[in-house]
Amino acid sequence: YQRRHMVLTQLQHGLRDSGIGRFVVNTITYLHGFFQLAFTRVGYLSHFVRPSRHKRTVKYGTHNSHVLEVFPCEAKLGKDAPVLAFVHGGAWGSGNPYMYRLLGVRLALEGFHCVLIGYRTYPCADIRGQVDDVHEALTYVYRHLSKGALSALGRNSPIFLAGHSSGAHVSTHTLLERFHTLQFVQGVIGLAG
Repeated sequence: YQRRHMVLTQLQHGLRDSGIGRFVVNTITYLHGFFQLAFTRVGYLSHFVRPSRHKRTVKYGTHNSHVLEVFPCEAKLGKDAPVLAFVHGGAWGSGNPYMYRLLGVRLALEGFHCVLIGYRTYPCADIRGQVDDVHEALTYVYRHLSKGALSALGRNSPIFLAGHSSGAHVSTHTLLERFHTLQFVQGVIGLAG
């Protein structure tokens, strides 16, 4: 029993650390969403593949994962609408902002600016590195409101932080550990984290 358990643990760690597990999970998630939309809600499929003519992608740091997918408010409150900075889930070792594009599109239609935050996942970063990334992304958004690629977001837009699953965990840790430098964040919403 112990030998079998040791072999299974080594296999699990090997899949996780090599990136193969992350590739498989991301691919299955993407394909599941694609086919679910393709066969049930054809109209939404175009938003998933090509989310919005107004969506912008912004780099906030040096790593390839340091990206923001920005969905400016398309109705109601306009430029000074609230900003929801959303941290994707993925069990700390996978996930990407694109997996939540439909959320960005929907929030933009409902009167919010939505910023999907990409961050380094395991093994590129542990929880400390992930907190650093989300902190850096939030600071970037705050400092660049109404400038450059974030010009559609109002300077006075209140910023809220949210996350799903491991993204909720990372969001909460970020706000708790870095609150003294993130006092511009008005609140945090954790979903299934």
